[in-house]
Amino acid sequence: MYAIAAIFKSLWVISSAERDELYFSSVAKHVQTTHTQTDTDARCPEQLPFDAPFGTNCPKAVWVDDMVQKDPSPGKIIMDVGCNKGDDAIAWMERWGSDQELFWSKGRWVEALKHRGANNFACGEPTTNVARAIQNITLGPTVVCVEPMAANARLLREVSAQLGYDQSGTHGSFHLVEAALSDKAVPGQTVEFHDAEAGSETGHISSILQTTPLKTVDSLAEELKLPRIDVLTIDTEGWDPSVIYGATSTLQHVRYLEFEVHRDFTSSPWGSTSLKSVVDHLDKLRFICYWAGNDAHLLNIKMCWSDQFERGTWANVVCVKSGDPWEKVLEAFVAS
Repeated sequence: MYAIAAIFKSLWVISSAERDELYFSSVAKHVQTTHTQTDTDARCPEQLPFDAPFGTNCPKAVWVDDMVQKDPSPGKIIMDVGCNKGDDAIAWMERWGSDQELFWSKGRWVEALKHRGANNFACGEPTTNVARAIQNITLGPTVVCVEPMAANARLLREVSAQLGYDQSGTHGSFHLVEAALSDKAVPGQTVEFHDAEAGSETGHISSILQTTPLKTVDSLAEELKLPRIDVLTIDTEGWDPSVIYGATSTLQHVRYLEFEVHRDFTSSPWGSTSLKSVVDHLDKLRFICYWAGNDAHLLNIKMCWSDQFERGTWANVVCVKSGDPWEKVLEAFVAS
């Protein structure tokens, strides 16, 4: 994994200055003003669309399709922490794929997983209908797939090699990093981590069976020399708050964030970390956070705050940077 930085650097076909100019000019076209949640026109609906946090375990994230159409510009960088079987990571690649022949394909990836017996999907059969920003460009997306469980990492390497996704090029780049992420880590630090059957979705740091490197989002982004991260997704079976607090520098430039809430995992960081404290932390970083509904609705957490939101269950939150073009995209899905 320590050769990743060199591989990452070599894939770019334009300079970093040109790439960042392209990115920020794209965003600037849409951003007129920035604001915090306190001066938004949003209001909490009288009738909530679901009994949050319940009804958010398997979100129907149709707003992501509209995000792609709103900003189809090339060169997106995505980090998927808790990448597991990789199907979500490949979906992000497919959305901003750089060609029309469908090099990146979630459908082909899922079929390859099934052929290896990895067909246990927590939210049922995954949809392979992915909205794509098809355009003739030379700069594909980059995904950093962070997975600490050894069996899953082997599965990811096998499938990516079979489909030709293990090589960097103009199509983009899929990087596997076998590591656990938390809020603090020093260079060379390791942690004992759970290992299980390939495809398992329940691994976490306190299940001690194997040794894996320990990093933070910030240290990994620096190690890989990532110029920024556009999309950060986190699913770490209760360790999400720690991952978020280890990403403070990176989150300054993240545009869209997804994470899982598990207040019911009392022996994990969620057992001692309130949702309110995490949302307040993200608010200071100019994020607007929503419960992500299974019914395709969003519910503004801060605007509709209730202590009932701290109830323990499997739940999901999405956040968007205030003033970003994607803010209006998500607002269109807020229940009224």
